[in-house]
Amino acid sequence: ASVATGVPDPRGGDGGDAYGGICRAVRSFAALVRLPAGPGAATAFPRQSTVATLRACDLFLSACGAAARRCADWRIARPLLTPEERDAGVHDPASAEALGELAGTLADGAGEARALCDRLRREEGGGIVRRALTLSMRCGAFGGELRRLCMEQNVRLPRRRRREREEIADDA
Repeated sequence: ASVATGVPDPRGGDGGDAYGGICRAVRSFAALVRLPAGPGAATAFPRQSTVATLRACDLFLSACGAAARRCADWRIARPLLTPEERDAGVHDPASAEALGELAGTLADGAGEARALCDRLRREEGGGIVRRALTLSMRCGAFGGELRRLCMEQNVRLPRRRRREREEIADDA
């Protein structure tokens, strides 16, 4: 998948996963969002970086929403596998399972951003709380967009483990 355009690679160039590039980018961003919550983060990150981090999360949500819509449109445009191809075990890069996995990864990334917002709302004061609340509401709206997209595509949004996010909350 082209991370820059959010368009899947129909050849499955990422180990057979048409959405692999997008998923890796989302996982990388989610890992970066977790950094300010880690041990020693209060001394490692200047206070001013919080605003930049919240802005980056906001842009991340916009990019994820656009990528999800492009991937869904791409999936609709793909021809269905013939029964012979399915019987032969041909990989379908436009399968419902693949799109569901992408949606789950996007939801995880938004969940990390929301966990950061929740931590900031508990620990910070002033304008940061307002910005974190606004971003948290955007994360919730993005989750609703993903659920609608999955319903339109007849895709089941996978359940995700929340252990990492719970650990972040416990450490904060």
